[in-house]
Amino acid sequence: QNIGTIGGVPSGNIPQEEEETRSNIKFKIKTKILYIDDPYDNVAPDDPVPTDYKRVKVIVSWEGSAAGKISSITDIAPPNIESESGGTLRIRAINASGEPVPQATVHIVNSKVSPSIDVYYETDDNGLLVLPGAPASIESYMVEVTKNGYSTDRTYSYEEVAQPAKPPLSVIEGEVTDVAFSIDQISSFLVKTSPSTPNLSFELRGGKIIGHDENDNPVLKYQKSFTTNENGEVLIENLEWDAYEFSVATGTFTLKETDPPQPIDLPPNTDQNVILYIE
Repeated sequence: QNIGTIGGVPSGNIPQEEEETRSNIKFKIKTKILYIDDPYDNVAPDDPVPTDYKRVKVIVSWEGSAAGKISSITDIAPPNIESESGGTLRIRAINASGEPVPQATVHIVNSKVSPSIDVYYETDDNGLLVLPGAPASIESYMVEVTKNGYSTDRTYSYEEVAQPAKPPLSVIEGEVTDVAFSIDQISSFLVKTSPSTPNLSFELRGGKIIGHDENDNPVLKYQKSFTTNENGEVLIENLEWDAYEFSVATGTFTLKETDPPQPIDLPPNTDQNVILYIE
């Protein structure tokens, strides 16, 4: 019952990350511990106690001329029938086409349970993270899903957005909370102006919304301002797939049209050239 990580599910006294030096070599040690819901006795919600046993993975890595990494996995079962309860978080990472995203990083935070939760896990080869034994808690699990070179999808608190489309998650005792998060490879716009217009300020807005404000107006996920360089250009990176629109609102310049026409669909993993025709 004591096997768990600090801030993890299950909780315990083992650090998620630590360092040790042996023979003048610094080793980084990562420990991941999960409850396993074994299909032998059904899975949640058909299994009322899905915390069948714990799976521990220890990853040790080191740098230097002989850098490397090794890992070891073991299962730890209770001496008698499982007794821990809670609910089950089932997180699915999917891409723009609805296909699973394996090895996506899932960050889970809940400060309203004791002990508090602040833990990182990864989705499996099927883009799934199944977390049995999560303490029951109403609208208090904040979840963020991302991957290196990918966009980010997450829950939003009511302090951030009055009516979030994806609010903090709830976990109910004995039930499964199943939520999908959409991420995909990031893209970019190379924006040029015609005629070339240095120091032009413009705004770029995406079409995705993360909820609505107090007046029921949509809250955009992406909305930023940019300024062209001395050549009348600007590179905008780290964009997720979306339908984007440009706008120029100054007393000197107006946006006549764009090439390609607006809204501009930006697929994942794409470097798109855009021309802003200014007058």
